[in-house]
Amino acid sequence: MADIFKAKGVQEKSNEFKTIFSQLFNKLPVRNFVTLSPYSFRVQLRRENAYDAGGPRRDVLSNICSELMSPALSVLIPTGNNLANYGDFTSCYTLNPNATS
Repeated sequence: MADIFKAKGVQEKSNEFKTIFSQLFNKLPVRNFVTLSPYSFRVQLRRENAYDAGGPRRDVLSNICSELMSPALSVLIPTGNNLANYGDFTSCYTLNPNATS
């Protein structure tokens, strides 16, 4: 979903739950992420014969990471070195100080 938002140059609104990250965050019963287990949720991909023995969960987590680093969500922004493609750590992101939700 983040790829669609990125292609359109659109950012998800706070009342929309279109990205995988937003859907998962909205449905998680636990808000204390310190005690969150890697198996706190089960992945069910509709219309796909995917058994959650780790593969679909890894795929969802990979998509969530991509969404967090995309313009679709305003959680993470590229670091200065990332934007300038100069120096060390050119693939890094940092928390967006302007993010409100």
